[in-house]
Amino acid sequence: MSAGRAAARLFGGAAAWLLGRMRLARRFIVAVVALVAGAVAAPAAARAQVPDTARDTLAADSARAHHAPLLLPGLVVTANRVSESADRPAATVHVLSREQIETSPARTTDDLLREMPGIELPRTSSTVSGPEEIVSIRGADEGRTLVLLDGVPLNDPWGEWIQWNRAPRFQLDRVEVLEGGGSSLYGNYAMGGVISLFSAPIAEQGYHLLASGGSRSAFDGSLYGTDVFGRLGVSVAGDYGRGGGYTVLAPDERGPIDQPSAVERGNVNARAEYTLGGGSSVFASAGYFGDDRSLGTPLTEPNQRHIWSGVAGATVNNVLGGRVELRGFGQSQHYDSRASRVNAERTSESPLVAQFIPSHDLGGSVRWSRPAGVFELVAAGADFRHMVGRLDEQVYGSGATVSGTRTSGGTQEVGGVYVQGVLAPVERLRIEASARIDAWRSHDGSRVDATSGSPVVINYPDKSNSAFAPRLGVRYQVLPTL
Repeated sequence: MSAGRAAARLFGGAAAWLLGRMRLARRFIVAVVALVAGAVAAPAAARAQVPDTARDTLAADSARAHHAPLLLPGLVVTANRVSESADRPAATVHVLSREQIETSPARTTDDLLREMPGIELPRTSSTVSGPEEIVSIRGADEGRTLVLLDGVPLNDPWGEWIQWNRAPRFQLDRVEVLEGGGSSLYGNYAMGGVISLFSAPIAEQGYHLLASGGSRSAFDGSLYGTDVFGRLGVSVAGDYGRGGGYTVLAPDERGPIDQPSAVERGNVNARAEYTLGGGSSVFASAGYFGDDRSLGTPLTEPNQRHIWSGVAGATVNNVLGGRVELRGFGQSQHYDSRASRVNAERTSESPLVAQFIPSHDLGGSVRWSRPAGVFELVAAGADFRHMVGRLDEQVYGSGATVSGTRTSGGTQEVGGVYVQGVLAPVERLRIEASARIDAWRSHDGSRVDATSGSPVVINYPDKSNSAFAPRLGVRYQVLPTL
């Protein structure tokens, strides 16, 4: 079977399964879809009543469709998944501009986010604690904050942590933070909020080079280049860093096996966008991220992670009078780590556990939007993500030989469909309504423990569920500044 046919079967099966989970809110969805359909079919005379600001916004979107990450000053996209003036959404959105990013003393993206209200990063900087970080907004539980890089989730499919080094600070054009629940548009990952990172747009003959160094063999270098050749725009970005850290223990507690910690990391990303005309465009990008760390003793090496990723999509205008955005993404990840046992005098160590964690995910999204009738915006969309992961462990005995193994893993699919409408009946009043049905399924979960005697096999039962997430937001501007 070809890769194209396999992908078609996967998305077709996912769509059929997702539609089968929609019975709980069927009447609501039918009613809203009928409302949207009526708005789409509204006569031209009614459409002429749409405020100029909404039509201007959609026109601006189309004009710069081939530079998707580029936003004009004062515009945000995270609140309603469409570019609009920052003072219009009925939601709390904080923005870091390009100028603020460039002038910030932060070395990494996670340190940059510590300057923004509402964001909590419980661990120290990724330059010290490692690239995996858990983030929350307003104290929401772990894994309940969605982090997007150019519309693609950065949340790890295995552990839900964020690899901040996959989005180097120098490569960012702006950052938007949506406080509060965003699940009615983005799904269950966004129950606490959404952090959207936007890469710098492709431009003619744009170049960036930065290098820094320090003690303990520290070095950081980054390179970014972009250019336009007719209708084709391309960009290439690279980031590399290395350095030795401190010896973890105090001098009087160290032994012969203790050594300084060290890290070496690299990140490469290439992107191409092609303008089709009429505001339509297609794009594709590919990237690699690697991180290798030494944790202070010889047998804790290697501790490394390798991630290969790709994204492709299109923006098509004039579909049922509106705009369609398509996006597909995938990544493959391999993580290896080692743990050891050390004697009391710290004169020797022996291997304890070696872990190998392969995982991959595949996903996509589609969204249609337009102004219609008295609505500033009507929209409908769907997204889907397929994740597979496995943990393979080798357990060592006292003789430094493998005494047993443990293996566990499973597969999960998550997806959702949503509808959205934004109404501004009078100049100062804005009403936002959205509703989403999410469904998830976990299957093929198992655990095999062969560390003592006969292997113990556990096959976990398949599980599935669905949830309905509505939202109604109202904003009334009492005064020009209030």
